[in-house]
Amino acid sequence: MKPGDDKDLHAVFSRWKVDLPLPPNLRENVWRRVAEVESSRWAFLDLGRTWLGMAFSRRSFIVSYVSGLVMLGLLAGLWHGRSQQRQVQTLLAERYIQTVASHQRLP
Repeated sequence: MKPGDDKDLHAVFSRWKVDLPLPPNLRENVWRRVAEVESSRWAFLDLGRTWLGMAFSRRSFIVSYVSGLVMLGLLAGLWHGRSQQRQVQTLLAERYIQTVASHQRLP
């Protein structure tokens, strides 16, 4: 059944009239509700900002946060240093072999 196929139903709906007046301040209430919904979209950000503000107001949280960041930085530096060390060792080994090989005479 497609919309508009039922002619009897269409006739009933065309005769139907609503005689009730609109509630007072309908337009203002609708726009107020729209504004509430739009502001609630960002409510989770406000909640997160409030939580962070409360957390960073405690000295113990700040100390643990900074300590964690320092440890993370140290671990990243260690990982990067090991990676660089492997590359340098590989390069030095290649150069050593090239140097030694160039001094040997082939029979």
